[in-house]
Amino acid sequence: MLRLVRILPRAPFHLGEATGAMDRVSEVLHSDTLFSGICHCWSMLFGPRDLESLLESMLSGEPPFRISSGFPFVEYQGDTIYFLPAPRNLQSLLEAEGAGDHESIALRKKVKGLRFISVKRYLDLLGPDGAGKFFAKNMKALLGEKEILENSVGKGTRISAALDRRTMSAQPYFVSGLFFGRGSGAYVLLEGSEEGVEKALAAMRLLGDTGLGGDRASGYGQFELEEGDPSPFEEIRKIVNGGGWLCMSLLYPSDADRQDIDRSSVYLVDRKGWVSSPQVTVPFRRKRLFLVGEGSVLARELKGELVDVTPDGWPGHPVYRYGLSFLVPALIAGA
Repeated sequence: MLRLVRILPRAPFHLGEATGAMDRVSEVLHSDTLFSGICHCWSMLFGPRDLESLLESMLSGEPPFRISSGFPFVEYQGDTIYFLPAPRNLQSLLEAEGAGDHESIALRKKVKGLRFISVKRYLDLLGPDGAGKFFAKNMKALLGEKEILENSVGKGTRISAALDRRTMSAQPYFVSGLFFGRGSGAYVLLEGSEEGVEKALAAMRLLGDTGLGGDRASGYGQFELEEGDPSPFEEIRKIVNGGGWLCMSLLYPSDADRQDIDRSSVYLVDRKGWVSSPQVTVPFRRKRLFLVGEGSVLARELKGELVDVTPDGWPGHPVYRYGLSFLVPALIAGA
């Protein structure tokens, strides 16, 4: 059963990027970050042994739940606009099947690099006419929704200061955050067994109080959680003529997954960072990993897997990065 939960931010989010710089922030709540936070809160709520059972199930290929990354939504004129990651092959689909007049060419240039696409436009793209009539009907609407999103969710930077412990002199530094306006937030999709999903949601509610992402000591990353209507995404899942799969999460393909990915359109996301554990206070860096990014379009359905990224010399428990897939149908040219 598919579930949708809405993250209602009480503060900005600092979601780091691969550079590690405090003045850089991601627009997406990556699934591996969400899963890491869920695991911390899972252990607090249900105990370390129950968390070990969860991880064993994940590693065995029978996960109690799967989770997407978090993407923006905006309440606009009495309607809720849910945004998906724009398919990596969107530009090539439009170039192949869109009109060739001057106005159409200019519009295509404006949507180049589009990060998100609304559920409504995505359903039109997957409809019986495919990309052929999508261009004429939806290009201006795409740009209008892009403006709505940019006016509701954006990045900002604040200046802070670190005190030198010896001299007590202040050293300024900049911290970026993802800011959400009134009526906007992020949504996450979950599916799995009833018990697994309910326990994951309980952990996410606790995570809303403890905070998600970086700079939590300054109040960043806190949120409230509410359930939403998953029916728009159930409509997407009914589509059978697309020929491909859109990544709604980060994905680490298993050895078997990598045997046949021809016609896929993917990009890789560099993931690293520090281990946070109540068992070990000495800082350790996770092993670096590249995952298939959200918005990648796969030619076949891949399951993904949990990856061991335990640092060398780490004295604590095993450390894993979430790489299970969360997919919805996508369009592949010629499928």
